[in-house]
Amino acid sequence: MNITSLVELIDGELKNPPSISFVHQFHTDINKLKNGDLFISNEQSQINKAVSIGAFAIVYESDFINICDKEIAWIKVKNIENAIVKLTRYLLANLDIKVFYAKLSTIDIIKLSSTEQNTYSIFDDNIYLNLFKAQNIYNKHTILCANKGILKDVYPTFEIFNIQQYNLENITIHSIFETTFSHNGILYARTKVPFYLVDTFLSVLSYLKIQDGHDIVGIRKWNLLNPIFINKTYKPIEFGKSDRFIITTKTFEYAMEQLLHIQQNYTYGKVTILVSSKYAKSLKNSTIFENIEDLEFYIKNLQYNLLYIIGSSNQEIIDILEKPLQQDSLFD
Repeated sequence: MNITSLVELIDGELKNPPSISFVHQFHTDINKLKNGDLFISNEQSQINKAVSIGAFAIVYESDFINICDKEIAWIKVKNIENAIVKLTRYLLANLDIKVFYAKLSTIDIIKLSSTEQNTYSIFDDNIYLNLFKAQNIYNKHTILCANKGILKDVYPTFEIFNIQQYNLENITIHSIFETTFSHNGILYARTKVPFYLVDTFLSVLSYLKIQDGHDIVGIRKWNLLNPIFINKTYKPIEFGKSDRFIITTKTFEYAMEQLLHIQQNYTYGKVTILVSSKYAKSLKNSTIFENIEDLEFYIKNLQYNLLYIIGSSNQEIIDILEKPLQQDSLFD
């Protein structure tokens, strides 16, 4: 892209008359930057490194950035994040692509089911990473995103991934993790798909043109609720080897559909809900945690068979559970 068009696109101010007239790619990660690229940053140390690598242009917002090489283009913007969004929209605008808003559960099943993962990209709340992904998208590509706000900014004509309602037969809900059902003459016995996601599963098969879900590699090992089973000493153990387990989610939307499923189909144990203070006003009758220390305390002191945690991740919980026990000093 030539510098004049770039400045106009991001509504920037060119602070010097550069010797160069174009840039190749756009980057916010110094580790991906190459000679001739544009670098976007507000950190002087990162900018200095970008110049030494061979950046042809720098986009920045701060009033305190030192212009250290007047041969390249220095472009000041009012808001770096707005500039990144505009660049992402520009990259996608003229491509023949499909862009869908989809629930996170739908995206998870597509990722597990698709055999052509290089034909789609997942956009999330990280606009910096989305810009990088946009530069590796070509015609006939598909973008999936669970954030409508992001899509409205970068691809306003997005579609909503359609979840159909299917006529099912021979339904047996074995647990909150497994379902048996028949559809179109195909029996899915003890399939690792929670009942509330069966319509989503079949809709994804239809979209991907998969005739029989049994053809999906690894479907018998699926674990869509991704529980962490724990033993009496609160250590992670193999799936199903305990009557106590933890399910986590980072997003409130995900939590609501999962909790409804749990409420309807998990009636043989005590469910306790633990909620980040970020979502405290949205969910009543739950215990609130503020930090990792709270999480560790509640995991080891609350009464539950299923501990459902909103606002944390499996990795954070595993880090807590696998933390070495502190040894008392002889001099304590």
